[in-house]
Amino acid sequence: TSSGNNATGGDAMSVIGDILGSVIASNTELTVESLEGNWQYAAPACKFMSQDFLKSAGGDVVASQISNELAPTYAKLGFTSDNFAIKFDNAGGFVLTYSKLPLPGTATKAEASGYFTLDFLNIGTVAIVSTPAYFEVLGGKMVILFEADKFVNMFRSIVNTLGITSLNTIFELVDSYDGVLIGFELSKQQ
Repeated sequence: TSSGNNATGGDAMSVIGDILGSVIASNTELTVESLEGNWQYAAPACKFMSQDFLKSAGGDVVASQISNELAPTYAKLGFTSDNFAIKFDNAGGFVLTYSKLPLPGTATKAEASGYFTLDFLNIGTVAIVSTPAYFEVLGGKMVILFEADKFVNMFRSIVNTLGITSLNTIFELVDSYDGVLIGFELSKQQ
């Protein structure tokens, strides 16, 4: 359920924010098979870990505000529909493509909780980055969210290689909010 519609027209929160609300949903029933498909970047996404924080922080307005402020930074970082996509197979294997750079890995479900672990692989099965990720899937829309500091650390080496210096802006933006998750809204491709 949604806790309100504060999004406007082409707002970065877009339809999935209205459908799923600004607090991450409990995803104990979501499986790696649920992630299968080709997913293409649509917009920045921001949600909170708990309803308690959301109430104290000003509700959906804060999530919408953060997403709107992330949009220009994401554009500078190359997070666009032409430049960012992820393909999952039905066993949790994935390839995240960012700026033509394919980053393979595996997604596994944490049994007792609603999050997954994404292991980005280097050679063979050696993980170069392992991070918790929170997913919501509804029809042809997916949201992938990360704890803000882990998001920054995950993409820091990639954007440094590409010569992009805007990543700290994201961390500064969300640093004042505990329990904030940032990431991507994606659309399923046929």
